[in-house]
Amino acid sequence: MLKRMETMGWLTRTRPDNDQRRLIISLTVQGLNERQAIGTALANCIQEPADLDDGSYKEMLTVNKRLISLLKDMVD
Repeated sequence: MLKRMETMGWLTRTRPDNDQRRLIISLTVQGLNERQAIGTALANCIQEPADLDDGSYKEMLTVNKRLISLLKDMVD
Protein backbone atom coordinates (compact mmCIF):
# COMPACT_ATOMS: atom_id res chain seq x y z
CA MET A 1 0.00 0.00 0.00
CA LEU A 2 2.84 2.41 0.85
CA LYS A 3 4.49 1.74 -2.50
CA ARG A 4 1.28 2.68 -4.31
CA MET A 5 0.89 5.83 -2.22
CA GLU A 6 4.50 6.76 -3.00
CA THR A 7 3.87 6.18 -6.71
CA MET A 8 0.89 8.51 -6.50
CA GLY A 9 3.16 11.20 -5.03
CA TRP A 10 1.47 11.27 -1.63
CA LEU A 11 4.44 10.22 0.50
CA THR A 12 8.14 9.46 0.53
CA ARG A 13 9.88 6.49 2.13
CA THR A 14 13.50 6.76 3.29
CA ARG A 15 15.80 4.61 5.35
CA PRO A 16 18.42 6.31 7.53
CA ASP A 17 22.01 5.37 6.66
CA ASN A 18 22.76 4.60 10.32
CA ASP A 19 19.86 2.13 10.74
CA GLN A 20 18.49 0.43 7.63
CA ARG A 21 15.85 -1.35 9.72
CA ARG A 22 13.96 1.92 10.18
CA LEU A 23 11.64 3.35 7.57
CA ILE A 24 10.72 7.01 7.70
CA ILE A 25 7.46 7.87 5.97
CA SER A 26 6.69 11.52 5.24
CA LEU A 27 3.76 13.14 3.49
CA THR A 28 4.63 15.21 0.46
CA VAL A 29 3.06 18.62 -0.20
CA GLN A 30 0.71 16.82 -2.57
CA GLY A 31 -0.11 14.31 0.17
CA LEU A 32 -0.89 17.10 2.62
CA ASN A 33 -3.15 18.76 0.06
CA GLU A 34 -4.97 15.50 -0.71
CA ARG A 35 -5.54 14.15 2.80
CA GLN A 36 -9.20 13.42 2.11
CA ALA A 37 -8.35 11.38 -1.00
CA ILE A 38 -5.72 9.46 0.96
CA GLY A 39 -8.24 8.62 3.68
CA THR A 40 -10.69 7.39 1.08
CA ALA A 41 -8.00 5.31 -0.66
CA LEU A 42 -6.95 3.73 2.64
CA ALA A 43 -10.54 2.92 3.56
CA ASN A 44 -11.05 1.28 0.16
CA CYS A 45 -7.86 -0.78 0.51
CA ILE A 46 -8.98 -2.02 3.91
CA GLN A 47 -12.57 -2.86 3.00
CA GLU A 48 -12.40 -4.16 -0.55
CA PRO A 49 -9.74 -6.90 -0.51
CA ALA A 50 -10.45 -8.24 2.96
CA ASP A 51 -14.15 -7.33 3.02
CA LEU A 52 -13.84 -6.25 6.66
CA ASP A 53 -16.79 -4.97 8.57
CA ASP A 54 -16.32 -2.08 11.00
CA GLY A 55 -16.24 -4.36 14.05
CA SER A 56 -13.52 -6.58 12.64
CA TYR A 57 -11.50 -3.58 11.50
CA LYS A 58 -11.68 -1.95 14.94
CA GLU A 59 -10.75 -5.22 16.65
CA MET A 60 -7.73 -5.68 14.38
CA LEU A 61 -6.72 -2.05 14.89
CA THR A 62 -6.85 -2.53 18.68
CA VAL A 63 -4.67 -5.65 18.44
CA ASN A 64 -2.25 -3.81 16.16
CA LYS A 65 -1.96 -0.87 18.58
CA ARG A 66 -1.34 -3.28 21.45
CA LEU A 67 1.38 -5.06 19.46
CA ILE A 68 3.05 -1.74 18.64
CA SER A 69 2.96 -0.77 22.31
CA LEU A 70 4.47 -4.09 23.39
CA LEU A 71 7.23 -3.79 20.80
CA LYS A 72 8.02 -0.24 21.90
CA ASP A 73 8.25 -1.43 25.51
CA MET A 74 10.71 -4.12 24.46
CA VAL A 75 12.96 -1.55 22.74
CA ASP A 76 12.90 0.98 25.59
